[in-house]
Amino acid sequence: MMINLKVIILTLITLGLLSYLLNLILSKVLFPGIEIIASRIAVFAKGKYILVVMEAMFLLTVLLHVSLFLNYLDSEKSELLIFVSFFLTLLLIADITYQIRTKSDNLPSLFMLIKKGYNEQNYIMNRSKLLIEELVSIFFLMVALVVTLTFLVQLNWSNETYFIGYVLIPVYAVFWSYFNTKLQFRPKESTRFRRVIFYFLIAVLTFHDCYDKYKQILASEKITLTIDYQSLFSYAGMVIFVALDRVFKELSDDKNDFDKKQNRDVSR
Repeated sequence: MMINLKVIILTLITLGLLSYLLNLILSKVLFPGIEIIASRIAVFAKGKYILVVMEAMFLLTVLLHVSLFLNYLDSEKSELLIFVSFFLTLLLIADITYQIRTKSDNLPSLFMLIKKGYNEQNYIMNRSKLLIEELVSIFFLMVALVVTLTFLVQLNWSNETYFIGYVLIPVYAVFWSYFNTKLQFRPKESTRFRRVIFYFLIAVLTFHDCYDKYKQILASEKITLTIDYQSLFSYAGMVIFVALDRVFKELSDDKNDFDKKQNRDVSR
């Protein structure tokens, strides 16, 4: 146990130092270098619809790299190359777009058109923005989960420790849903949508797990599988129903509160 704790502490210290070094490289070398390259390219980027072209390239870059990532999920080296390519290409295009926009505010812009069409008073638009923000923030939760699972899998622990470690995974989810980094409760709207994300994930993961078990039952050579079918369908039906029921319950309550707030603002 003590050896594992020493390994964990040394690993966390090493990760902290590497993160600090990476931050220095990004802030002192990469970002300034990208900015210089982007400013030189932006000089040659001319035309009435150049902003629209650059913004379309930005969106296409995202779609292309997502597609590549999904196609090479089994190759760690390919995933790393795709991520680095995605990061650098996106950063360069975004910087070129920024340089062009600072030189002229009158050029047609796809993103500005979308921004003008955004209505904060519209529930779907308002909450879509909130949902995207919460989905982005789940990255920090995933980092904690990956580090925890890595320590559990790579090091030798007692059976009791393995159990406690895996039970702590839902604790991460609860903490992320209700608290911020200062251990203060999150706003109600943020908490609701984080709960929606997890309830939906539970429904999807349960469906996937039960479908795999269903295929295993079908491939089994056993003749009497009534109990297996009944237990599987009961488990899948109940868990997916409860998860989706909570998703729509949270959305329904949030919509009612949103409408009440809008009515109060109008009455003022």
